[in-house]
Amino acid sequence: QIKIIKSHYKPYQAEVAITDSQVTTHTPVLEPNFAKVEFVAEKDVEIWINDEHIGTGSALKELDNGSYSVEGRKAGHEKSVQVLDITSTASKVFNVKSPIPIYGSINIESSQLFAKVQLDGEDVGETPLTLSNVIVGNHTITITKPHYQPYSAEVTVSKNQTSTVSATLVSDGSDSKSTAVKSAKTPKAPKPAKQPNPAAPKSPKPAKE
Repeated sequence: QIKIIKSHYKPYQAEVAITDSQVTTHTPVLEPNFAKVEFVAEKDVEIWINDEHIGTGSALKELDNGSYSVEGRKAGHEKSVQVLDITSTASKVFNVKSPIPIYGSINIESSQLFAKVQLDGEDVGETPLTLSNVIVGNHTITITKPHYQPYSAEVTVSKNQTSTVSATLVSDGSDSKSTAVKSAKTPKAPKPAKQPNPAAPKSPKPAKE
């Protein structure tokens, strides 16, 4: 009796007759017990099967008959959870649900009004400014204004909470320098030309007698 056990295949068992002094050939055919499943998700969503990470965005997996927990995970998001039942060996495509974003807010102020604000390198407006629907996690706030040194800060956004960034902008001295240069280059107004004094009339000479 021959018994073969292989992962993803049904157990194989057969009886083989052995004859003295002869070579007996037996070729078992294993019957598959798995299905090829193609998992499809958004490009930056991690795909997890029974707490095993199998890929990001897409993955191909051979699964035995049974029930599986499928999760879509992404930073700053609540994971999605689905159940996958494999009951046949037929190939299939499984669409992984997108995780749900978790939001918070950032309130941004600066000592100089109307300074440009960037969130993680993208322009988002001018101070004073409140940013809503910001994904939870760590972010970089950059504030710039002509004639002032750039300001940068790391801020952590929490679920349903408002984080505050208060920036004190420091002059880079360029404004005073440009004013001084401008003053130095301004020509002085010419002095008015002196007008000649009118000649005093000469007294007539006395007549000779």
